[in-house]
Amino acid sequence: MALATEIAEEIRRAVAFVAWRLITGEDSAWIFDHGKGRRVRFSGTISSTKIAIRDDDGCEINGSGGSGMYTLMPGKGGKPVTLKIDGLHFEGFDYGSTRRYAGVVDCETLRIKEARDSGEFSYSVESLAGGNQEKSAAR
Repeated sequence: MALATEIAEEIRRAVAFVAWRLITGEDSAWIFDHGKGRRVRFSGTISSTKIAIRDDDGCEINGSGGSGMYTLMPGKGGKPVTLKIDGLHFEGFDYGSTRRYAGVVDCETLRIKEARDSGEFSYSVESLAGGNQEKSAAR
């Protein structure tokens, strides 16, 4: 059996964005990837039961769920990613890389750690004042 690779950068970034939006209930359209030194814009919708987003690089994620349990489907034939939210913490499994991940939200910063010592990934999300999770990710 081949060793699994890390979760794809664009999938990890999208999961971070979705988790932050669902946990905080705040509106945002931008995420900053500290490891890459890069800001990425998202558009689409994130609600308590439905997710349909796309970033500026073309990464699409659709999903559904509720009560803190979600299944996310990357576009272009990607494999599912599970997302479980518990307070400020979240975790899940990426079937594409066969890796578990876990993370935590701390204000506008979010950290994700993958299983098997691949390191920690840090993101910042820019909150839009007065937003909520039922609004569009971009205006």
